[in-house]
Amino acid sequence: MSETLEQFPQKVPLGIFLLAGLSCFMFFSFYYVFPLGVLISLFSPIPLIYIYLVHGKRVGVSVIAGLTVFLVFVGSGVSGLLFLIQYGLITVILAESFRRKYKIEQTVLFGVFVSVSAGFVVFLMLFSILDVNPIEFLKNQIHINVNQNLQPYREMDPKNESIVVEYAQSVKTFLFNSLPALITVGSGVAILMNYLMFKYLWLRVRAEEIGDSRNPTHWMLPDKFIWGFIISGTFILMPGSVFNAIGLNLLILFLAVYMTQGVSILLFFLNKAMVPNLYRFLFLGLLLVTPFFPIFVMALTGLGLFDMWADFRKLRKVPIGPGGSVQQQKG
Repeated sequence: MSETLEQFPQKVPLGIFLLAGLSCFMFFSFYYVFPLGVLISLFSPIPLIYIYLVHGKRVGVSVIAGLTVFLVFVGSGVSGLLFLIQYGLITVILAESFRRKYKIEQTVLFGVFVSVSAGFVVFLMLFSILDVNPIEFLKNQIHINVNQNLQPYREMDPKNESIVVEYAQSVKTFLFNSLPALITVGSGVAILMNYLMFKYLWLRVRAEEIGDSRNPTHWMLPDKFIWGFIISGTFILMPGSVFNAIGLNLLILFLAVYMTQGVSILLFFLNKAMVPNLYRFLFLGLLLVTPFFPIFVMALTGLGLFDMWADFRKLRKVPIGPGGSVQQQKG
């Protein structure tokens, strides 16, 4: 793979400049093209990964560093740090995983660990320099955002003020207690989507295999993974807020993994039905920015969870029965 990439002819610097500019535009689209910009911004690393793989590690890292400095001066120090942590590190990790043909699970796990750890250290240093209590800061940010989102409901009917206040408090508590899992899941989703999208585009542009050669629509969790789901539920039922918070975070993480399996099952049947890729992207993109997104997420999670018994794709040699008993596959 590396030999092929090294032999690939170098493009003019204008090409690198245009790709870097495209990545920068995609990053800022979050602020200017809402809500579609959220989805566009998510794929900011893709042009940078291409630069890294085609023009080499030195050029790739230099472009990431240059964009970070540019964003610090044009936007703010926070924008630059956000870009570096969210997308700069993801670019390097994904590009190297493509070069070295790491498994997709290894790539996502390592990428999440690095990006979340780096973000935690950097923001902890910022809080220390600014002499700000991180716990109080996070609570305040959650309080402001929840109140802003629920303000229209207050204005619709003042009589429901008490109900809205009670609901807002429960939402704030949930978000604060589950923040570690939500950050981890968000990082994992970003890495996975960029991995799959870049691989898809690379195959279309170069017609050359890259990264993990396994079919992502055949991805399955081990049956014993269900124990993580059971353990997290046990923690939630235990007395004590600390145990409840641990259980909640574990539950969100395991449900997110089962949702990933649900996505794999969905893609399997979309491939089987030969649905054009354009319609797939439009369908999934619209779901991300519509009120039906939570229902869609729950459906995918349930699909992934019950696949252990239902074996929707008929890929398991020995399916597991409803009571955990082994059933011989018919035919």
